[in-house]
Amino acid sequence: LAVKKPWRLLDTAWQPLPSSTDGRGYITADVARNSMIVRVLTTHLDAGRDASNRRSDQLQLVFSEYVDVIICDLNCREGEVEAVLRDCCYAWLDAWKACGAPADHQYTWDAARNTLARGVNLFTPQFRFDRCYIRADSVYSAASVQLAACDKLDIGFASDHFALSVSLELKKVVSEEASSSSSMRRRLE
Repeated sequence: LAVKKPWRLLDTAWQPLPSSTDGRGYITADVARNSMIVRVLTTHLDAGRDASNRRSDQLQLVFSEYVDVIICDLNCREGEVEAVLRDCCYAWLDAWKACGAPADHQYTWDAARNTLARGVNLFTPQFRFDRCYIRADSVYSAASVQLAACDKLDIGFASDHFALSVSLELKKVVSEEASSSSSMRRRLE
């Protein structure tokens, strides 16, 4: 989790993930700019096909947290995430989809472009393991989503995953008073 200026980190907390065989956990953080505070969660869920059931438990816990933004390495296939979101207590919006699902910023784990993601395999799988979700009733929405750290350095790639960069914007909030007065006017006209 990287926080750019003028945002600043206020508070953080770490919690263990249930049934993680690698001792993984998740971090919640309050990030502030002036009087605005965003509560963010980041984690790295268990990896591999054989970890699907454990990951499902971990996803349920992560998506039950009352935060504005979840941005992390889920290590999940699309179906795993969708199954958990159907039964979730909060509605979550996929930032990548909300920004128009830009194809050139889809795969964060891309063996076609990143030699570290290939390992010993000869095939070139592509997955959207790293994702950002924004709570639907949050005052924030995704303004843009893009991959970062995609260039090979002199010594190779920095990671087998590309970084995910998401810009947030404040939603236009209509007060209840203005909303009820506007609908009253419409009914009177």
